[in-house]
Amino acid sequence: MKLFVTLLIIGLSALPLSAAEIYHYRNAEGKLIVVDDPELIPPQYTGQKVGAPTSQGITSPQWSKSPSFDIAEPDQKQNTTIQETPVKIYGNQVVVPVTLHHRNKDITIHLVLDTGATITLLDRDAVDKLRLTKWRSSTGHLANGAKVEIELARLDQLNIGPLQIEKLKVALIEREKRNRFADGLLGMDVLKHRAYHIDYHNKRLIWQ
Repeated sequence: MKLFVTLLIIGLSALPLSAAEIYHYRNAEGKLIVVDDPELIPPQYTGQKVGAPTSQGITSPQWSKSPSFDIAEPDQKQNTTIQETPVKIYGNQVVVPVTLHHRNKDITIHLVLDTGATITLLDRDAVDKLRLTKWRSSTGHLANGAKVEIELARLDQLNIGPLQIEKLKVALIEREKRNRFADGLLGMDVLKHRAYHIDYHNKRLIWQ
């Protein structure tokens, strides 16, 4: 059965990736909060004039967007001994290493950290050896209005930094291979489980 859904993973169009619009404000504690949607800025902080983000004080916002379709909450565990994850930076894009485990197989891929994505998106070819179980086909919209065919699949486990997410539903898509530096998007279905701090200067994702 093929369903039509409007995906909130607008970052689909960024694979190959283009820089997203970034907004930032300082909260009551003086921390610089970075978001990719002006509607996520609390009313009391709109109209602020703040400097551009630096490697200090950039913190993930504490919110979650409603997904476009029903996704069961995955199980998640945390390893408190892991405090930092090395990242690569391409323009405004932060690329993180992620380890996927499924049916006794493990692979490490690289995903763009995307707080605008409600669901983690993976390139089909990059995860082909895992033989993920696909359970639904859908049609999504890219930011430019184009339609794209995706498949929803279930992943046994995703690991990044201190997070171990089990029974995670992910979206699979076929992408162009040229000029590719990442294998998909790491969405809020994973990122919402732990606050983090991006150190752009030292290229580190610091978990809080």
